[in-house]
Amino acid sequence: MHYPNGIGKFSTLFSRIYTYVGGFLLMVASHSRNWSSKTQLDHRKEQCKGCFANQQNFCSGCGCYIPFKQRVADAKCPHGIWKQ
Repeated sequence: MHYPNGIGKFSTLFSRIYTYVGGFLLMVASHSRNWSSKTQLDHRKEQCKGCFANQQNFCSGCGCYIPFKQRVADAKCPHGIWKQ
């Protein structure tokens, strides 16, 4: 679909910001006491580096902002890549 005057770019940017902020607030509200250990975080970062679903730090599987989700200890990868 073609949007006049760059509206499509704005829409995509707004969608990303909404997902980013919403994901952060949800993470803080629901998991603020259960953060990933350094070992778990390092493992998740390594797994996400080459993942097919990593689209500029957004997951194409669940839409989350990956650096936030990696920090929540009980978060799950929608593709089963994070082996505990």
